[in-house]
Amino acid sequence: MGRRSRVRDRFRASRAIEWVEENQGAPFFLWLHVWDPHFRYVPPAPWDDAFAPPGGGSNFDLYERLSRRELSLGEVFFQSSLNAEGLPRAISLYDAEIRYTDQIVGEFLERLRALELIDSAMIVLASDHGESLGEHDLYFEHGEYLYEPTLRIPLLVHFPGGTGGGARVDELASITDIYPTVLGAVGLDRDLPGRNLDPRAREPPPPVLLAETGRNFYAEDPRRPVPGIAGNWLCAISGEWKLIRIPSDTGFDCELYDLSEDPSESHNLYSPHDTIARRLEAEIEQWIGSFSPSDGAMDESLDPATAARLRALGYLD
Repeated sequence: MGRRSRVRDRFRASRAIEWVEENQGAPFFLWLHVWDPHFRYVPPAPWDDAFAPPGGGSNFDLYERLSRRELSLGEVFFQSSLNAEGLPRAISLYDAEIRYTDQIVGEFLERLRALELIDSAMIVLASDHGESLGEHDLYFEHGEYLYEPTLRIPLLVHFPGGTGGGARVDELASITDIYPTVLGAVGLDRDLPGRNLDPRAREPPPPVLLAETGRNFYAEDPRRPVPGIAGNWLCAISGEWKLIRIPSDTGFDCELYDLSEDPSESHNLYSPHDTIARRLEAEIEQWIGSFSPSDGAMDESLDPATAARLRALGYLD
């Protein structure tokens, strides 16, 4: 249940509860898609000033400049000219949208509790991405680079009956794991990418996690000189080590970080002769080699029902 618009998440959550009340007599699946923590950041009152910096960011005029077409989105994301007061204000608005969404999700869960559905429910709270708020010169965007502010997300799972409740698991995990985890909880076993995160399944974490950026739409991006899919960044994460491979006009640039010592990814340790770097590069090459020739191609033909669902979610115009 989601739509890519500025329809408030409280309305979505209210409609979701109405749907649950109408269908609670039978097993059901519900996806509640909350959208508010996205640029542009416009949290409703009273959350809009919940994290306001001293002075309130009175000179924050970014949205007005966008509306007047004095700036393009690409200029905002990659060439932000916000003054010293404006950037903290933008970040405070993003924090406020998260706080607002947290309250909405909490109200939704409390309503499920009142309906006596919590104990028997499987609930997954996750995000499809983080947000870069100026780190590595990317502002208020995601999907373009592969640094931690974009890759690290919340992932909370409540299993029916409270199995494993309250545990914090320090293992590599991915949103790819959500599908097999949900299917496992309802007794369906499928050969799928990812792993079942249910502790009773005892599936070991992967030795390496791999990730790729999406398509690039912005000419202003200085770090995506190669157009199309060929310009996608790739990364491999193993333990505390992370290698990022970035296409360039002359081949590839690589960055290697020890996340345990350098979580902000400020110090590139890459050397082509480094054993760890070579191992992670080999993992990326093996991953690329597993793609079929059609993996990068998009099927432009959609049946009407699929197109309608994608349009309702905001992924088609």
